[in-house]
Formats: sequence, C-alpha cells, structure tokens
Amino acid sequence: MLSKIDNICFKIMKYCDFIPVVITLSNYLILFKKCVLDNVIGAINVKSRSFTYLKEKPILLCIVLLFPIFGNIVFFIYVHNKFQKEKEIVLAAVKEDGMVLEHADIELKKNKEVVLAAVKEMV
Repeated sequence: MLSKIDNICFKIMKYCDFIPVVITLSNYLILFKKCVLDNVIGAINVKSRSFTYLKEKPILLCIVLLFPIFGNIVFFIYVHNKFQKEKEIVLAAVKEDGMVLEHADIELKKNKEVVLAAVKEMV
C-alpha cells in the first residue's frame, strides 16, 4: 500500500516539474525542506522514490526553478541533457549485454534505439 502511495507521489512530483506556476511553488517547498528542515531536524532517511528524488534534486536547480518561464526553459534543457547522458550509458551497457535493458528506466525502455540495440545484441 505504501509503495503505491509513494509511486503516486513520485509521479506527481515529476509532473509538477513541467507545470510553470506549480514548479515554482513546489521548489519553494523543496528548498524549505533542504535548507531548513534537514538542518533543524536532520536528514530524513526514508527509502522511497519520492524522498530519493527530493534528495537528489540539486539546490541550484531548485533556485533556478523559482523563476517561472526562465526556470522551465532551464529545466527542459537539464532534463534533456540528463536523458541523453543516461541513454548513452544504457546504450553502451546494452551493447555488451542486452539483458541490462531490464534494469533501465521506463523512458529508456520505450526508446526505439535502445531497444533495437538490445535486440541486436541478444540475437
């Protein structure tokens, strides 16, 4: 039950990053959590996708995302570059062993180029 709730929270947080006004408000909360709560209470060590996502989100990116239009443009560039780097890493791994695709991110599993490389390696 908790894993379903965590998955829903994770998906909501990821989608909020693409909505201009919502992204500004959510990043105020993320910065408050990172700068105030983590220092006062201490870092919360909960093994969940949503907490890991918040923990790994860079503070500088959160600050940039406080500016609605500019922040969105920077975020789209950041996400695109991150996806390209991950895609290159997964492509290299898949060319060595096609079964590695099983452990890749969902977006990469849907990528035609990555799947084709995995199939070619397995054949």
